[in-house]
Amino acid sequence: MQNKEEILFSAAENEFRESLRVFLDGVDAKKIEREIYERDFYPRELYGKLGDAGFLAPVLPVEYGGMGKLVYEAILAEELGAACVPLAWIHSTSSYAYATIARYGNEEQKSIYLPAMKSGAKIGAIAITEPGAGSDVMHIKTSAERKGDESLISGEKRNITNGSKADVLLVWAITNPVVDPARGMSVFIVESDTKGFEVKRDFKLLGGFPGTVNSYLRFDDVRIPGKNMLGGENEGARVMFDELSIERVLYAAMLVGEARPILELAV
Repeated sequence: MQNKEEILFSAAENEFRESLRVFLDGVDAKKIEREIYERDFYPRELYGKLGDAGFLAPVLPVEYGGMGKLVYEAILAEELGAACVPLAWIHSTSSYAYATIARYGNEEQKSIYLPAMKSGAKIGAIAITEPGAGSDVMHIKTSAERKGDESLISGEKRNITNGSKADVLLVWAITNPVVDPARGMSVFIVESDTKGFEVKRDFKLLGGFPGTVNSYLRFDDVRIPGKNMLGGENEGARVMFDELSIERVLYAAMLVGEARPILELAV
């Protein structure tokens, strides 16, 4: 009798899942999860091992080393959720970032950022939420003022998962303040070592997991070259809602994985 995975997934997808499970068992991810809960450390090294083994970023196009299908990324999210919850959270926001660059980036942007993110050498983060703009993302105040071929980003972002650990951040900012934000925001690729970018502090959200960070970020006239705009000027809302759609799928898959060990214990 076929199990649900054999029915719902292709042979190649199930092979990817099984190989991933073997890898996670081999590095004893569940033991590392227990150690993280005891000592609250950020498992960057384990994330790098995922990249070294070739499991990261399967959603990327084949020419960038991926498999070109979101379902593989969902399998990765689920299995990480089952094996090591803090590791799954690192992967979550990084996956949203590299999937968005893969979808909206030009060839130069993709060639610069995707290989490093697939290898695990660089971690990504999504910087949308602000002190006055949580669920209502159309109220963001962070601005990006055009100065020749560059933009100066100023503002604050709050509750950014991976914020202080990320090497590459996708930052949403208002680029045309005289129109509705849905038609006047853009998204920029910001590297964490850019002058003017500051991590004000890290904190734990209510119920936050050990091994994860949420950050308060500040941008003080952060000078970004025009080539780092992602998806076109004033196209940030379109990029955002597409990113959020990907995020919901992968987040749900991660939670299915997190629930699986509990269900197994219960039955």
